[in-house]
Amino acid sequence: MKRVDWIRVMAQAHEMGCRKLQFIGGEPFLDHENLFNLIVASRNIGYEFVEVYTNATLLDDDKVSFLASNRVNVAVSVYGMNSDAHDRVTRTNNSFSRTISNLRKMVSRGIQIRIGVIGMSINEEYINETISFLRNDIGIKNI
Repeated sequence: MKRVDWIRVMAQAHEMGCRKLQFIGGEPFLDHENLFNLIVASRNIGYEFVEVYTNATLLDDDKVSFLASNRVNVAVSVYGMNSDAHDRVTRTNNSFSRTISNLRKMVSRGIQIRIGVIGMSINEEYINETISFLRNDIGIKNI
């Protein structure tokens, strides 16, 4: 669909009473310009809660600033408390370090973050340690 179609659907959903909106992917930040336009449109329509579900690897300071200034909540999956499990699950070198670095940036800007710790055979013995790491070292409460 084109952007105008998405905006029309968002407006129709809002007219029907929807007040919360989540942008998901693939990875929404692969086309961050379009994502940002849709976020602005959602706020103009009147959505009270806007969330982006992302792996948080493609963020930079400008994108974090945009999220903060537009009161966008962020949801991220984390697969471990270090790169051993996380990078094996994502199959991407340094994805853990990029994700954690960007989580720290978002926390420092006051962005509301929701983390899903996904348990699987690779990381099942480290779930509690991962949750503790995210709460105590990063400062995320909603896990």
